[in-house]
Amino acid sequence: MAQSQKPVCAVCIRIRWFLLFAVPLVVLMGTQTDMQPPEIPLHEIVAQGILLALVVVLGWRIVEYRSIRSFSETPISPSLRGGEGSEIQTR
Repeated sequence: MAQSQKPVCAVCIRIRWFLLFAVPLVVLMGTQTDMQPPEIPLHEIVAQGILLALVVVLGWRIVEYRSIRSFSETPISPSLRGGEGSEIQTR
């Protein structure tokens, strides 16, 4: 007997995300060895990635804002308004 497809609640989604990150982290902590991690500046790589994401999102928002603003300032031709020279006839 199959369950009906119900929308998933927000709390269930948060629990699933938590488990998605928590379980592998606990497993990695439990299987930890005495090996030294490689000398990679991970914090700098993450910081550069966050900065890059900020610049990309900010640029995308600026482009989106300008395109919406320029679209709303475009004058409407008389033929689209139903004015003189329009092929749309009102009864």
